[in-house]
Amino acid sequence: MDRDFKAQFRAQGIAERKRQTRKRNEQRRREAAEYAEYLRRKDAKQRRANRKHICVSEGLIRCRKQRKLNQTDFANFLGISRRALVNYENGRRAVGGDVLEKILADGEIEMHDIFNLNPDPVPISTRLEIAELTAKLIAACRDECPNIDIGKVLSLVPRTVAHWPKSRRTSCKNIEKAALEILDDVGHWEEAEAYWDQQSEMV
Repeated sequence: MDRDFKAQFRAQGIAERKRQTRKRNEQRRREAAEYAEYLRRKDAKQRRANRKHICVSEGLIRCRKQRKLNQTDFANFLGISRRALVNYENGRRAVGGDVLEKILADGEIEMHDIFNLNPDPVPISTRLEIAELTAKLIAACRDECPNIDIGKVLSLVPRTVAHWPKSRRTSCKNIEKAALEILDDVGHWEEAEAYWDQQSEMV
């Protein structure tokens, strides 16, 4: 009877711990969703502030000047008459979608330039992801090689972060693999430095 009571007590304890874990996980998910929504609203507010002065006619002038073309050459590039371009740039006529498509398809001009805007700020959520990835890579490099020259690691980590594919998860395994690649690059760097030091001593 005493043994049954202990087993029942243990089962109740396990069930309670599971319930508490589920509750904590739900709370974390709720907080993460609320924070994601807060970041989305903040980013939207920044974009609205950035887009207050949209002006396609001024954007066309900006695009033409960036390409260093006069009105005749730019009109020929767009496949329209010079008079039509002058009317677009003066704001007397609305710019057609086919004209905007032609400029965008060229690929040399950013979309924000067409609307005479500054580039949109990088979303806060993206900046947080980049910061977290950078911190994880530096920590992984230090864990793998505590005596590593951190200056060399810091000069190589940004390149790894910049080329990190969106589809690639920041799992422990992927972080460790990337850290080993960084350390390998540092090793090659140090070998090259040692070689050139040796060459300079021989001269």
